[in-house]
Amino acid sequence: MNWDPGYAVRWRYAGRTLAAADWSCDGRLTSPGYGEETPAHLELNLQCQGWHVRSVRRRDYFVDPLHHCVWPRGEGYRLNRNVGHAQAATLLFLTREGLETIAADAAGATRAASILLHRPVLFRSDRVTFAHAALRAAPGEDTLALQDCVLALARAVIADACGTPAAARAASPHEIAVVHRGMEYIGAQFRQALSVEDIARAAGVSASRYSTLFPKVVGLAVWRYVLQLRLRAALDAMAEPGASLSAVALELGFSSHSHFTQAFRRHFGRSPSAWLGGCGGRDGGTI
Repeated sequence: MNWDPGYAVRWRYAGRTLAAADWSCDGRLTSPGYGEETPAHLELNLQCQGWHVRSVRRRDYFVDPLHHCVWPRGEGYRLNRNVGHAQAATLLFLTREGLETIAADAAGATRAASILLHRPVLFRSDRVTFAHAALRAAPGEDTLALQDCVLALARAVIADACGTPAAARAASPHEIAVVHRGMEYIGAQFRQALSVEDIARAAGVSASRYSTLFPKVVGLAVWRYVLQLRLRAALDAMAEPGASLSAVALELGFSSHSHFTQAFRRHFGRSPSAWLGGCGGRDGGTI
């Protein structure tokens, strides 16, 4: 199988119907509007660092570490906004056969194959976030661990990809654009103290208007989005050898180690130390 996507990636795993790779871009060789690409295979994009806006069928999709994306094969697209900054992502590529096989084994995925083959899907899922972190933490020299983690991640994506809230599709193009402007500001500043007023000012609307539009487009309140973005970044930071939980907490804008621990436990259902101790952390386990 020729998995070459037409741009530089670092392959983690390549099988007959499924492949996984790391993609990164330092932003120096890109400009707004770059990327007239037509994927040869179904592409699952799981952003690790940075963000961009991807235009497909004249609709804009805000791609960040909280939103997992599935792009149909043969669907042309353009990347725009923020493409001049560093980014990184994990990419999964599936043939139609691979998608249908995994969908048959993934609970709740009876409609996934047909939907994912014909339209882009942007969604959030803690299960996918955990499976993604487990793959990133898996030892690169252990082929079996990599294959197991890749398959677990693909199952999680396919099982959860059809759960996009209807509210996210009900917003007007103008409302989506306003919210995206604020999300651009959040993406650059989420490690710092933020206020709705600052975010709304960047979006060009009042704080009241922005706090009303945000859940309509994204599906959750502004503060929850920022919190989840910080927690998602924490999973990557904790996968680094010798990571200090206190340092991670302060670097990501939490007021204290205990504040970070409480937020992590409340959102993910376990403490940061439990995660590091083997519940999906460095040992490559899955959730």
